[in-house]
Amino acid sequence: MAASRPTSFSALDDQPLETRELICSHLSPRDLGIFAQVSRQAEEVSAVARLLPSVVSAEPESYQQADETRLAAIAILKRHPELLFTEAIVTDHFGRKIKASPYQLFLGAGDVWALKQVREAIIPNIE
Repeated sequence: MAASRPTSFSALDDQPLETRELICSHLSPRDLGIFAQVSRQAEEVSAVARLLPSVVSAEPESYQQADETRLAAIAILKRHPELLFTEAIVTDHFGRKIKASPYQLFLGAGDVWALKQVREAIIPNIE
C-alpha cells in the first residue's frame, strides 16, 4: 500500500524554486512537516521555511541538553547544513519581520547551546 503513495507533487516540482519557497512560506510549521513527509523534494524546499521559525522559537531546556532533537532547528541544520547562512524573512514573537540567516538569529538570541552545536556539528559538514 505504501508503494502507491506519491513521492512528489509534479505540478509543484515543475515550478521555479522561488515559487515553491513562496508557496511553502504560507503554510504553518505543522503543515510543512506533514507536506515534507509526503515528498522528498517538498522536504528540501520547505527546509528553510521550517528552519527559521524553529530558530526564532528555539528554547532549549538547558545548555547541557543531551537530546538535540528537542531543538528542531539543529535537527534540520544537521540534515541541510548549507542552510546555516541562507537569509530569508521570518516573523518573530512580536510580529516583526526579520531578514536573517539561522546563524544570525542564533547570534542575536545569544543562544550559547545552539551556537556550540552549530560550531561542532553543522559547520564541519558545510562544503
